[in-house]
Amino acid sequence: MSRPHLLLNAPKSVISHFILAFALMWCALISPALKAQLYEADYFSRKEMLQDLGSLKATILSSHEDPFGFCSPEEFETAFDSACATLADSSSVSGFSLVIADFINVMRDSHSCLDYSALHEYVMHNEGYLLPVRIVSDESGIYVAQDRDQILPKGSKILSIDGYPVDSIWNLAYRYSCIEGNAIVGKRRVADAIFPIILGLHMPPEEKAIVDVTPFDSVDIFRYTYRTYDLKRWKARQKALARVEPDQAVKFSFPTEDVALLSVNTFAPRNSFKYSKEIRNAFQEIREANPESLIIDLRDNGGGSSSWVEYLYSFIDVNGYNTPHNIIGKNSDLARNRSFHLQRRWNRFFLKLFYPRNEDIQGFLTMFNRADGVNDTIYFHNPSVQRKDIVFSGNCYLLMNGMTASASVDFSNQFIRKKRGTTLGESCFGPSSGTWGNPARYLLPLSKIPVYISTIRYNYDNSFEYILQPLKPDVALPLNQQTLSLGEDTYLKPMLEFIKQHQP
Repeated sequence: MSRPHLLLNAPKSVISHFILAFALMWCALISPALKAQLYEADYFSRKEMLQDLGSLKATILSSHEDPFGFCSPEEFETAFDSACATLADSSSVSGFSLVIADFINVMRDSHSCLDYSALHEYVMHNEGYLLPVRIVSDESGIYVAQDRDQILPKGSKILSIDGYPVDSIWNLAYRYSCIEGNAIVGKRRVADAIFPIILGLHMPPEEKAIVDVTPFDSVDIFRYTYRTYDLKRWKARQKALARVEPDQAVKFSFPTEDVALLSVNTFAPRNSFKYSKEIRNAFQEIREANPESLIIDLRDNGGGSSSWVEYLYSFIDVNGYNTPHNIIGKNSDLARNRSFHLQRRWNRFFLKLFYPRNEDIQGFLTMFNRADGVNDTIYFHNPSVQRKDIVFSGNCYLLMNGMTASASVDFSNQFIRKKRGTTLGESCFGPSSGTWGNPARYLLPLSKIPVYISTIRYNYDNSFEYILQPLKPDVALPLNQQTLSLGEDTYLKPMLEFIKQHQP
């Protein structure tokens, strides 16, 4: 990979490299008013789909910093030709969206993907029904991870839904799932997350779905009638859940007297002040309690801003952390539209006039004004550092899984690189070299199906390498059906047992 010539600095607050966790959270409430903006029709002609695929390809090539990082130009062209050849004379949203997924996923870039939340929206606003069961899978089967309606037994193996083999539904979800390099476990976890959406899109359940399962420690098949959710019931359910299960970006507890647990669910908080305060308060409690060990739980953390990665890491390392080392960006209409706040000349004039010595801001402004198609590199130098007396220096453990993605991979990589402690769980959703970021939303011109396209490359060091293999934990914690059946945390209990055995 060639190294661009322009050296700049840019504000890290504008760097977001997340796997669109909000899109993967299929349980999010969607506004009915958005449907008309997304889909012009339920069916599209072959001519319309060919035009949309051509537009998507052209936009990727003009906007993506390096679409050939994890695939060759030949593989890219073959995937495009295959997508075009696959098209029927006409196709529904479900059929065409799968063709798009097969094409865009050839890049193996987790930030370039379909907008999964829009697919969920389409299902709900077309008089569809949703089966709101969260699943988790491994090579042996697909299991009930959570059913708030308490209809399906916890940890039971799902066999079929309305007569459809569950494997066939999950395999479709897997085709839709984005991937980062060779992060197969991560791709599996994305498939688990979007499973209810793909079921509703391709094999829509009836108002009363028939689900066949085999409970844990049984060979018998049990059949359950599950009342699914239409849009009205879904809205009411989400409002009720919000009251009893408030969204918490940070959770802190002491599972044992000697072990503190800090769960960070995102690096893209809705309330930055509250987020920073909760992290700081957690470490204040840690200092006062003085536990021997700290677990940082980044499971299902889909990423966010590099600034928050630095902030969290600064509490466990006196030297802090500067991230990213650099980013490479390509300017385009799509990239500029993402930075809508800089579209106005007054905003750019204000920043240039009042922050003339801020190299971060001035560097980003320079990037914004570069000509289309130009790749520029932006370098960073200043780490976030806390006072030495508030930094935790005890034993650290990091808990991660396949949905530990993007900015969370950045944190995990630094944790591993600096040998700050032991990692446990699953392989996460990215490698040790870097990822893409700043995805911009793009509506296909005719079908109005939305996708995301990355606009920067985010590097952890100056090697400019593309590593395919994801970060692996020191200690693998496999899926445990018995733990699921008991309604317990699949990984926390074995992790506490590991700490007890290995504490100095």
